[in-house]
Amino acid sequence: ADIRVHFGTLPMAVLSLFLSFLGEAEFKGIMELLAVMSFWYCALYVVFVLFMTLAITNVIAGLFVADAMDMASQDRELRERGEVMRARKNMDVLSTLFGKIDTSGAGV
Repeated sequence: ADIRVHFGTLPMAVLSLFLSFLGEAEFKGIMELLAVMSFWYCALYVVFVLFMTLAITNVIAGLFVADAMDMASQDRELRERGEVMRARKNMDVLSTLFGKIDTSGAGV
């Protein structure tokens, strides 16, 4: 294969890099074509593929972490609501109890 097949035009170069990142392009074949030109082109190609792979992995991990943080926030809100409801119930019970204990009706 000729280097012009993969990198002859800008759209083909972008497509070749995109397919390399996705794992659909023949990585070894492109590496051999770039090695004929220069070692540095091979190195840049590998760095690009690694960088893009890590970037997409980071985005996916970020989505999972954001979802987990959202779920934890909702759990905390539910827990706080439950505590407020228990405190109100306890206050009602204590008010009733103190009302029964207060025989003079002074409210003290």
